[in-house]
Amino acid sequence: MDSQHQFFKIIYTTYTSIAGSKIPDTIIRTVAAQVAHYYHNQYYRFRKSHPKSKARYSSFDINDLKHPITYEIIITLLKKHTGKEYLNYASILLELSIPALKKFEDDRMAFYDMF
Repeated sequence: MDSQHQFFKIIYTTYTSIAGSKIPDTIIRTVAAQVAHYYHNQYYRFRKSHPKSKARYSSFDINDLKHPITYEIIITLLKKHTGKEYLNYASILLELSIPALKKFEDDRMAFYDMF
């Protein structure tokens, strides 16, 4: 299985490419580190619980960046570290318009309110 650092490099490179100079590097690094940590732990657990899928969980799958949990990790982290700027930064990293990002957040809250 690839190291967490390898996951980080893939995620960081992807987000740096998406953001260009619109987001400070320290924020991109923080986001990439958190997402890498989450997915590396998930992949490790999945490899143990799904032995036939070891190949799938050996290297980071870039498609996981489009998973709703990734969106939640990024939004939560950016709210904590950037305050009101989170909307701009999250819309860039998640490649969503601000209205689409707000809709995602509203839908997420409606989902959690069901429980």
